[in-house]
Amino acid sequence: MKNNIKLMILIAVPALLLAACSQEPGPPGPKGEQGAQGPAGPQGAPGEKGPKGDKGDKGDPGPAGSAAAAAPPAAAPPAAAPPAAVTKTDVPTGGIRVVQTDEIASCDDGEILVSIYCPAGGSFDNDRCVRPPTIGLCVKKP
Repeated sequence: MKNNIKLMILIAVPALLLAACSQEPGPPGPKGEQGAQGPAGPQGAPGEKGPKGDKGDKGDPGPAGSAAAAAPPAAAPPAAAPPAAVTKTDVPTGGIRVVQTDEIASCDDGEILVSIYCPAGGSFDNDRCVRPPTIGLCVKKP
């Protein structure tokens, strides 16, 4: 008997469910309110470059500038007497002077020895190159 009841339930329940599905749908309900706007989507790819535009019109000429007075030429600095150690070159160039010697490079009293160059290579010892000649750069003291 218990088996018969179970069998009837298994047949009756699906039959009722199928019977409910065969009914006609009712009329549609009222339209609901519009929902909130969603988030913005990703930016699209850039478009292709457009055609070149037309050439613009020529502009008006600008105002005339004022004439400047010509500056007087600069006076040449007085030539300094070469030091005793100079054997080859003494080139006066304003406040800078180049000396070349086989001895110790030296400058005048109003100058400072700022650089030594050894064109034969090697190093320098104090104010002269190990292998001569020694080229020194003298600059006027401020």
